[in-house]
Amino acid sequence: MPDIREDTVKAFQILWNTANPELEQLVVDGIVGNPDVSKTLKCINNSPAEGFPNVGYSRTLKLTEPIQQGKDVGELQLTLKKAGIKLEKADQVFDLATDQAVKEFQRSHSLTIDGIVSAEGETRQALKLVIA
Repeated sequence: MPDIREDTVKAFQILWNTANPELEQLVVDGIVGNPDVSKTLKCINNSPAEGFPNVGYSRTLKLTEPIQQGKDVGELQLTLKKAGIKLEKADQVFDLATDQAVKEFQRSHSLTIDGIVSAEGETRQALKLVIA
């Protein structure tokens, strides 16, 4: 099992509980637990890849392995296109082309050129990107 920091697990447990109020709530203890019986691990494995869109928290979007996918990536791509950035498709996949488009937007707006659209960072603010 990979080393997962306690605060990260607690953050997930809180997020899961917030996104799933109708389900039995996880204990917010920062412990993943034994893989055979862990509720937290089962919830991690059953979490949607695009995050929890109904909770109102935005995730940091960037080129990662595995590649990020989801509605929030598609909204970013459409917003970049509306801002005049050349991007062939808005397919909800944060691939190399999307990374380059983010960097082009950052360059044209004198922002830090890192390809990252953090939850509350300067690039998201400059794009006026809100994903609910």
